Amino acid sequence: MTTMSIARIAERLQRDFRTAANQLRQTGRRLRTTSRHYLDAADILDQWATTVNDVRPDLLITYHELMVETPDR
Repeated sequence: MTTMSIARIAERLQRDFRTAANQLRQTGRRLRTTSRHYLDAADILDQWATTVNDVRPDLLITYHELMVETPDR
């Protein structure tokens, strides 16, 4: 049984993507790198965050079950 609603799972996934993107940007600044790799990866994570609501609900449930390590199967 899923303990969270689909909307809450999507919100958490969006937050995780955005947090990871911000951490990549901070790391790039802290390292004072001229490489665009950190920024490019952060941009990809931002794009993923905006498309989370397009993910099929069954995949969001599977993601949630994997993250909490309590699948119903």
